[in-house]
Amino acid sequence: MSLQVENISYEVQGKHILKQVSLQLEAGQSLALVGNNGSGKSTLLKAITGELLPQSNAIRLEQRPRHLWPRQTLARKMAFLPQHSQINFNFTCEELVAMGRYPHSTGQQRDQEIIDAAMTLTDVYQFRYDLVTHMSGGELQRSQLARVLAQIWEPLDGFRLLVLDEPTNGLDLIHQHSVFQAIQAFKAQQLAIIFVVHDLNLAARYGDRVMVMDQGQVAVSGTPAEVFTKTNIKQYFGLDVCIQTHPVFSIPNIIPV
Repeated sequence: MSLQVENISYEVQGKHILKQVSLQLEAGQSLALVGNNGSGKSTLLKAITGELLPQSNAIRLEQRPRHLWPRQTLARKMAFLPQHSQINFNFTCEELVAMGRYPHSTGQQRDQEIIDAAMTLTDVYQFRYDLVTHMSGGELQRSQLARVLAQIWEPLDGFRLLVLDEPTNGLDLIHQHSVFQAIQAFKAQQLAIIFVVHDLNLAARYGDRVMVMDQGQVAVSGTPAEVFTKTNIKQYFGLDVCIQTHPVFSIPNIIPV
């Protein structure tokens, strides 16, 4: 069971935003997308989730073209946290998170249990009656994450996918890690996760695989140890670094010099 993206391209007014991008993600795996601003990361996520249509429709879930899935079925199997989520209505935190249960028919009691659990997991339960328009940026980001987690909370038959565009935006240090640790717990339920992040150490810590985007193309892809070399980081990020092995997790620990 997998997500398959095969040679998709996307252009705007003759400019290639994505060019011949391919990837595959299996259930229970996480993929970190990294790259400079404008490299095509967010556009790729929007193509995967159907927010935009690439020139080729070679995106498949469980061997079936994504655009052939019924919308409600797809909403139960895939959840997307975009980079920017602006809310102009006076929803409470709990009402926002409850939107993640709209595609489901599990009953009010079970839905409420999931909503409460998602808010607890992302550390916003204490804000459940607060208006989201009065929240800080970090509190709102965690509330939005609770919403998408509530959407794909329960295991279903087949493949499930969580798509996150810079989920740590606006989060303090402790919540950057607690959020990823919460997300990682879902991998044991055979959930696949693809996320964009700018912090290369977060990518190395929480991505089973890493893919570097550069000018709309896949520059390099592999395990964190394969991707995060001095040569690659200098070439694609313009940064001189020292790379050590993390003493606990045996992954690259990247230190700018």
